[in-house]
Parts: sequence; structure tokens; C-alpha cells
Amino acid sequence: SICGKKLACGNHYCDDICHSGSCKPCVLTPERVVNCPCGRNSLAALGALPRKSCLDPIQICYTPCGKTLPCGHKCEKTCHMDECQVCERIATQYCRCMKENRRVECFKTSLEMFIAYKHRGTTFTEEERPAFLEACKKEYEETCVFSCQRKCNAKKSCKKHKCTNVCCEVAKDGNDPEGHHLCLKVCSRQLNCRQHNCELFCHQGPCKPCPLVSNEPLYCSCGTINIRPPIYCGTAAPCCDNPCPKVLECGHRCIGSCHTGDCSACPLLVEKTCDCGKQVKSKVPCHMKNVSCGRHCAKPLPCGHTCRRVCHPGDCFDAEAIKDGCGQICGKVRDLCGHTCQLKCHPHDDCQDTPCSAEISTQCSCGHRNGVVDCHMSNTTSTPMIQCDITCQKHARNLKLDFAFRNKHEEEAEDAWTEEYLEYARENFDKMKDLEQRLASLLASRDGMANLPAMKSEERILLQTLISKYYKLDVVAYGEGSKKKLMAYYKKGASVPTTLLSEEIEKERLVENPFLGKDFEAAIHFFDLTRMDNEQRLGGILSRLAGHYKVEWTDEGRCYANFYTLEDAEEAYQICINSPSNFSACKFIQLEVEQPKIVTSDIPEGSGSPRVADNENSTEAVSVTPTTEDSNEEEKSTGF
Repeated sequence: SICGKKLACGNHYCDDICHSGSCKPCVLTPERVVNCPCGRNSLAALGALPRKSCLDPIQICYTPCGKTLPCGHKCEKTCHMDECQVCERIATQYCRCMKENRRVECFKTSLEMFIAYKHRGTTFTEEERPAFLEACKKEYEETCVFSCQRKCNAKKSCKKHKCTNVCCEVAKDGNDPEGHHLCLKVCSRQLNCRQHNCELFCHQGPCKPCPLVSNEPLYCSCGTINIRPPIYCGTAAPCCDNPCPKVLECGHRCIGSCHTGDCSACPLLVEKTCDCGKQVKSKVPCHMKNVSCGRHCAKPLPCGHTCRRVCHPGDCFDAEAIKDGCGQICGKVRDLCGHTCQLKCHPHDDCQDTPCSAEISTQCSCGHRNGVVDCHMSNTTSTPMIQCDITCQKHARNLKLDFAFRNKHEEEAEDAWTEEYLEYARENFDKMKDLEQRLASLLASRDGMANLPAMKSEERILLQTLISKYYKLDVVAYGEGSKKKLMAYYKKGASVPTTLLSEEIEKERLVENPFLGKDFEAAIHFFDLTRMDNEQRLGGILSRLAGHYKVEWTDEGRCYANFYTLEDAEEAYQICINSPSNFSACKFIQLEVEQPKIVTSDIPEGSGSPRVADNENSTEAVSVTPTTEDSNEEEKSTGF
């Protein structure tokens, strides 16, 4: 508290804090005051009357005070007796990190000047002073403290994490007395013992070794040998050469030697029943829990189907998930149309409630038009029919005219192959042969069905109409989109067409190539030729006989032109010997067919004679016997 004692002058009181001893003399006594309040001029120089008491006024000089204020500026007030006022000049204030600044009143740049500014003209008791100072400090922090919005982003002491403070004071000069950049996160990295984590604050460099130490000896698993203490945390237990005494879950003893940690899986080979229970597998490692035989599970499901999953453990389906079906194709025979239901398994619904999705072949009422439609048979719908059109009327009229003029070609006209089917067979001859064999087998058995592979929709519709029209079989398409498959069913009255489609194509090919299947009658042997472009040049010389011969090259580089007729060979020989090219060096050979063996040009490397193969239908080259007088010379030159 304030001392408050009356001073020696008898007029003023001591304003110092309570103290021992005598109080200081009054500062306003005439002896102590010799200058004006600002201190620039003496009272004598100003012509002031002599002061006799401390209560007498002090002469002022009426010049600027000029005293240095706490902020560093000079007091601009005229020489005065009271304390200098707070500086109100505009000054530059920097934020804590010194990256940004602003212009404000000078007294707002420090807390001391702000308190002095608030204190002027205000009186309060000593009890009120702490509350006044606290209110000033709070107001100063809210209104006068200036900080930017920049994040520090400088690395902390650990050099890993970054400071996220806004307008950080450390960025000003790098000093951090308050520890703003000290990383207070726990390191938590695994120590060298692999059992405990580092509990220090986040730091640079490697962690210190685990401080835990045991004073108990460390034994091996079977207890035979040990390591004497101290035992540092993380020290591996010793291992001896004795067998491991542990018994595994399966009941077998561990076959390894003494070791730490868990035992390895039991490798002994035993017999185990597969997951579906159909087969006992031998030589199965004992540790294997699930053994699959690779077959379909085939367990009956509540919906009536059998499980199609490969041998598996546990239930086939969750009881809740299978309530609405197992996801397989229903497969039941529909009562109304006789087709199999292609819907997904529906144990609670009748197949007849939804239209049948099978594609069937049908015809119009007169039997002239054939087509493919969806069955659509259900409890509420029926199969759509193909309607007769003007072509049916024309067909009926032509039949009447044929009958009137006694034309007996109705059956031939009915069985004639259209150009659409002929064109398909030309492009897919092998596929057509396979189809005819399948249908022939079905007709021979007079029962069952024939499965046809999935195909494009245009091809499927074409074959569906072909089988229905020419073979008189029932054809149904099952499936969805491009995965639809054809099923041909035998029915009474079905038969093989008079002429197969493949036979028609073979007739066309025979007309195009009259030498098909015919043996060679003569050959011309050309000497010293290479493959390069000689075959193309030979084709140019013998352009008139194109298709009447076939060129062969042996592995030894010999060239033979084999002709189907003797006349063509003689003509070609005359053309070659009279040409100015290297084809003039040739020899004519007349061939005679001895037996159904062929000589191919596939001569093994290092062999001096061609290989003989039994193939009656091959037309590559035929086994021949030269008929010229110099047979030995010809055999040497031709290689036969």
C-alpha cells in the first residue's frame, strides 16, 4: 500500500509504497526546484519571483516539453507541470512473425502505453488497481494485438512435423524461448526389442535401446539350456538340438527341433474326406482343413435343384438367401407348351404365370411361310401365328396350275435348296457337315434331342428355319441374347432331305474343278531353279493351262510340275523348251499309277529319297513309275 505519511514540508504526503525509515523530502521545495518543469530553462533566467514554499507555483517557459516518451517520440505539449500525455502519433505496427504490418496510433503498439492511455484522467483506489489492469490487458489483446493469418509451416525440433501456428513468434528471429517449435508428440516407434514402443517425445535419429532388463535366466523351449542374466529386452531365446516336445492340435507331435514361437503346420500325410463327403482323399497334409474333390457338390437344395458349386465346406446357401431361389435356371417342363422353363429359380411362383421365352419354328396356316417366333404360351397368352400374305396366295395358285396341267414337280420344288441356304453352306461347309451328321444321328435314333452350340442370332434363325422346313424336326431356342442355344427334338414324320445341302456344294465344287480327286498322268522336271519368284514366272508362261497342273518343290530344291492329263503336259513341255528363259532346261516324264500310295515332297533332312505315305484321297503327288527307256537316268534326276 501507499505510505501516505505527511512529508517534512507539512503540505504533501508520501506517495511511495509503504517503507521503513523516514520519507523522502518533498520534491517541490524551493531548494530542489531550480528549473522550469521541462528542465530547459532556470527559474532565474525566466525572471520568476523567488519561491518561499512548496505550494508556490513554478514558472513555465512556454516552449515544447520535448521529454522522451516510452515509445521514443518527444512530448509535443507546452512545458507543463503534470505528467506527459500518451503519444497519439500514427506508427507502424508489425505482426508477431514480422511478415506483415499496419498503421495505428502509437499507444496501441505496447501494453504499457495502452494502460497509460487508459489511466489518464482516471482515479481508482489500490483495491481497484488489479481489476483495472486486467481489463486493460484484455482490451489490448482483443483490439490492439496484430497478427497475420499465415501458417508457420516450419519444421519442429524433430525435423519431421511442421508447426501449424498462425503468425508464429519464432519466425521473427528464430529464437524459441517458450518452446513453440518443440514437438510434443510421442515417438511411438518400435524399439529394437520388437516388443515395446518408444515413449519419448518425437525426436531425430534412431530411438534409444529398450531400457527394460530382466534378471531371470532365459531358457530354451524345452528347458535344456539357458542364458544367464542380465537379459536385455528383445534377446532371442536359445535353441538346442533336442526334438520339440509340443503336441499339435491334430494330436501329432511337432517334428521340428527345439524352437521358439508357434510350431509350424503339421506336414504329415493323412486320409481326409472331401468337403462334400463323396470321396476320401489320400496323402493330404494334416494341417489342411478344407479338402475339395473338384466335383460338383450336388447336394439337394430346398427349391428342388442340386448345388452346382464345386465341392465346398459349410452350407451350400444361406437359408435366408435361398428363400427366393438358388439362381439356377428353373428347367421344369411347362404343362401348356412342353418347353423347359428358362426363368431363374422361382419356388413360390407357377411357371405358367409368365409367357414362355423359348423360340420355336412355326408356319402359316397354309404351310408356305416359315419363321421363328417366341412361344409366349402362358395362362393368359398363346403362341402367335405367322399370317399368310400375298406370297401364299401366289403359291396356292401355282399349285393349282401345276395340278391342272399335270405337272408332277411339287415334291422337287418343295425340297429345292434356296440361294440363302446355299450361300451359308458355301461359307460354312465344315459346320454344315457337322450339323447334318448330328441331325442324321437324331433321326436314326428316333428319340431324344440334338444340342447345337451357341451362335449369332441371324445364323440361329436361319438354321432354325432350315431344320424345321427340310428335316421336319421341332426346333426350340433357349437362353438369352447371344447365349441362346438350339435344341432339335425328334417328331413323327421327320426325315433326311432327298439331297443334302453339303452334297449340293460338293457338286458345285466338282464343276468348278473337274480334276478334283484325279491322279497326275505326267510331270515336267525343271533343273537348277530356286523358289524365289520362279513359280510366279512359270505361271505366266503356262497361263493358258492354269488350274490343269500343280507345282511341287522338294527339300532338295527340285521343282516338278504335275499335270492331270498327258495332252496338257505335252503342250506345256513344248512351251517350256521353246521359251528363252531358264525353264527350257527341263525333262518330260510320263507317269503310270501303280497303287494307292503317294509320294510327298516332305523329304526328311539328310534323306535321298521321298517319304511314302498311305493316303488314297491325297492329290498332292502320286507314286509313279517312269516308262521311258532310260529309267535309271530319270530316277537319278527326278528322285523317284
